[in-house]
Amino acid sequence: MSKKQSIAFLSFNLTSGGAERVFSNLANEFSADYPVSMITIEKCTPFYELDQRVQRWDCGLSIAKKGPVSRYFSYITTAIKLRKLIKEKKIDLVVSASPTVNVFAILGCMGTNTKCVISEVNNPIVDPPNLFWKTWRDLLYNKSDCLISQTQSSKDFFSKIMDNNKIVVLPNPLNPDFQSQRVLPIKRPGNKTILTVGRLDSNKAQDILIRAFANIPHKDWTVKLLGDGVEMESLKQLSEELGVGEQIHFAGRQSNVANYYKEADIFVFTSRSEGLPNALIEAQYFGLPCISTDCPFGPSEIIEDGTNGYLIEVDSVEQLEEKLVHLINEPGVRDTFSENSIKASKKYEMGSVKKQWEELFNSLA
Repeated sequence: MSKKQSIAFLSFNLTSGGAERVFSNLANEFSADYPVSMITIEKCTPFYELDQRVQRWDCGLSIAKKGPVSRYFSYITTAIKLRKLIKEKKIDLVVSASPTVNVFAILGCMGTNTKCVISEVNNPIVDPPNLFWKTWRDLLYNKSDCLISQTQSSKDFFSKIMDNNKIVVLPNPLNPDFQSQRVLPIKRPGNKTILTVGRLDSNKAQDILIRAFANIPHKDWTVKLLGDGVEMESLKQLSEELGVGEQIHFAGRQSNVANYYKEADIFVFTSRSEGLPNALIEAQYFGLPCISTDCPFGPSEIIEDGTNGYLIEVDSVEQLEEKLVHLINEPGVRDTFSENSIKASKKYEMGSVKKQWEELFNSLA
């Protein structure tokens, strides 16, 4: 792809979510070699820092308190504004994520010379869009130039609604700042801390961790939950009811997540469904021995059970309790998992992933 070609990353907003962080990191990296812009559907303030070379535009969508007719009219005007931006700014390639934004991207690029690369980061089976967006997704996805899927299972799903040859499996990159924040060889601080990272909601199922922790005898250990969400108060109440309120710490939403990975000793991931969980890859990168549910999709493509972590059944308090006790009692196993995790996560470093994305962009130019 010529250095003169312009790339626009399109996101609904730039809040603290994993997809937003990935797009921010990719935009920053590509801005060193290409003209790069970040376009958001909503007007917003970026949570993650963007390189000064990344230009920022928005489509100004606002649907708060609007009825269905007004909302659909807003969608039309948003698509028109996006199309105008693409033409005025002479964008050569648009990269988007999530069904809603992907639909806007395809509509914005149709009938132009701009290439459209859409991506899916969530599990399309257990986290599908509503009927309106599903209908547009099924109608339009095959009109994109390429769909980036994070797992083979996701690719298999989307091959039913679009040309399989247009779908590629590519991982998201780790935050490039992590390389300078990680010091090898890693030495665990011995804080006796179990960490979990993610939104506090029913799908992330942090209550499973709290229930399992309440059953283990190691009360000199603590649990840190990093993230915010609708289940925070109920999780705090559960911790108190189970008598572990003093050992469960709610850290909220944090931008310096690397510090928490470095200060922890074990990482637990209890999701009921995923795409390809960034937090699990990040934990491995920092050498944390991990326990994760074997949920669809993702964890089984990251963890090799018994080699660099443990996979357990979804919603199994008993299995999580068993694996936690084993890791706590066996520091040698933790050390082995740590070494193997670091090796396994190397392929997710920004340099490696950026090269794969760039090769894809080149093939479309």
